[in-house]
Parts: sequence; C-alpha cells; structure tokens
Amino acid sequence: MAGTPIYTSINAHLATGGKKVYFKNFNDFLESFKKDDLESLMYVLIQLYKGSLPWQNTRALNQEDYRDLMLQKAAIPPCILCKDMPIEFTNILEYIMSTDSSLDPDYFSIENQLKKAAERNSIKLDMNFDWYDT
Repeated sequence: MAGTPIYTSINAHLATGGKKVYFKNFNDFLESFKKDDLESLMYVLIQLYKGSLPWQNTRALNQEDYRDLMLQKAAIPPCILCKDMPIEFTNILEYIMSTDSSLDPDYFSIENQLKKAAERNSIKLDMNFDWYDT
C-alpha cells in the first residue's frame, strides 16, 4: 500500500491483502485505479469538513491493523460518513464506490456535484481566497 493509510481507498487495502507493502521498484506497485484516487480525495475533503475521520486514530503498525482499518472504512456507508455534510458528498462517494474500476470516472458529474454543493451553501468559486491581498 502506498500513501497515508487513513486516506487509502478500500480497494487499495484489498489489493495488498490489507497489509503495508514496500516496493523496490515503482513499476512493481499493485494495480490501482482512478476511482481509488478519487476515494482518497473524498476522505481528505471529509476530514477537512468534519475535522476528523472515524478511523483516524487507528494505528496501522502491522498486517492485522491494516485489515482492521480497511474493515472500519468498509463498515461505514457514505450516508453515515458524510452525515451533516452537503448531500452531494454522499452522492459523489456512493458514485465512486459503485463505479467499475476499469472505467474512467465521470469527472464532469463529480465537478458539477461539488459546484452544486458550493452554490447551495453560498460558497463563491471565484478563486479569490482570503489569503490574497486585495
């Protein structure tokens, strides 16, 4: 498994048998899919929105820990994980998890869902950030 375990997709956990794997050569990496990256991104966005993830304090030090972390993620449906968030986050995560790994995700649909959530919550997507001097 590559990356930070709390953000790793369920598929990436399954691909490694739920254990951390180190590779001598990047080309040896087990197959991952675009949907895995999107699932990881959603975990980051959920953590930013809510302040934490339910499995965030799980220590993944050995194979059994990685398996437990995967089972924790798999046991929480998107509607529970995204509770108190705009419904679009649930919709996106459900879409990602149900997408066939061999297909490219519908990025346009995901982008539109995020824009819809921003609009419904009066968030301007004007690229004027508060840390810019005006």
